Amino acid sequence: MPTFYPGLLSRSLCILLWLILPAQAVAQVTFHDNEADFQAAMLANNRVFKGVENFEESTAAPNALLVLGDPVQSGVPSPFFPQGLEGLDNLTIQSNFLGGNPVTPAPRGAAGLVLITAPLLGFTSDVVKTNAFADSHDMIFSDPSTVGVGFNPQSTFAPGVPIVVRVFDLGNVVQVAMTTTIPDTVGNNFLGIESTVGIGRINLFSTAFADQCADNITCYATGPPPDVHARKGVEGDFIEGGRILYTIVLTNTSTNRQPDNPGDEFFDQFPPEVRVEDAFATSGAVTADRSQGTVAWNGVVPGNGEVTLFVNALVLYRTMGQTICNQGQVFYDASGIGTNDVSRLTDDPALPGDEDPTCFDVPTVVPSAIPTLGEWGLLGLCLLMGMVLVRRGS
Repeated sequence: MPTFYPGLLSRSLCILLWLILPAQAVAQVTFHDNEADFQAAMLANNRVFKGVENFEESTAAPNALLVLGDPVQSGVPSPFFPQGLEGLDNLTIQSNFLGGNPVTPAPRGAAGLVLITAPLLGFTSDVVKTNAFADSHDMIFSDPSTVGVGFNPQSTFAPGVPIVVRVFDLGNVVQVAMTTTIPDTVGNNFLGIESTVGIGRINLFSTAFADQCADNITCYATGPPPDVHARKGVEGDFIEGGRILYTIVLTNTSTNRQPDNPGDEFFDQFPPEVRVEDAFATSGAVTADRSQGTVAWNGVVPGNGEVTLFVNALVLYRTMGQTICNQGQVFYDASGIGTNDVSRLTDDPALPGDEDPTCFDVPTVVPSAIPTLGEWGLLGLCLLMGMVLVRRGS
């Protein structure tokens, strides 16, 4: 394989390679050494942002070096990652004891990886790297639609450490290898990989017998961008002082997930006639502000999946005879660019239309229950009637 040095290119250029894969069509692989150029290429080719893994969900204390076993992966609990990797839903990080000849994934297993938390060794954020210098570093992507990956290659022995980057397709056939040089450990070095076939694995190996890792791993995929709708219903006691429950269901009809992008994915300003008590969600992070009457939610809506929010509220007094309505807003990345650029109002599923407000009526007169007698009351009533009849007969 030829060796290329993207660091020698101008920041507006990229490397363009054409390869003939065995028994496959021609594949085009493009390397970008400029993050803005990489993002522009993803947008121009209608690639969908899948998320970014930066390892900041680690529960480890700052300034620590902790040994991990192979692998660390999305959705699978492991030490210091109780929910697994959370930034991406298709990523596995593991060592490869085959080193510079990584023809197949070969994790070392126990003690194969190390978690470094900032600011140890000059790192400005948490990273997961190989433990043994002789090993190479594998990033494995399970989603076959992954066609764009960007990251910051790093080393604790920077600057000047050369790292060979090998890109494999889904059949574990190497597409291309190139070399980049690490300038420092603060993430100033960037490498973006764009492919016309699915990327199955990216391997990093230092030819200087040093360690290597990747941080801020960003993935883009083919397919439709997220398309999130929100249904909102309400039930309970629709009277003054009554307790009610709002149920909001966020549904993503796309095969690609809605990432946890900057800002809220859902926000609801409740009307002044009700008081928000608390809120819960089946996943993600929900915040209820009782003083402001708001509920905000941040999190991931899976592809072809749902997330449900529950909001407990109280109908305030002096609302008799009123119709109380409101709508929340869902925010999502309709362009697949990594920002929530579209909002949509909630819809009451009980009504026709797509964005109907959710309403309920507080009646003017509260119907009272007709009093009834229990067994002892009926017995007493019978005795009383019997006494009346006896007096009349006498």
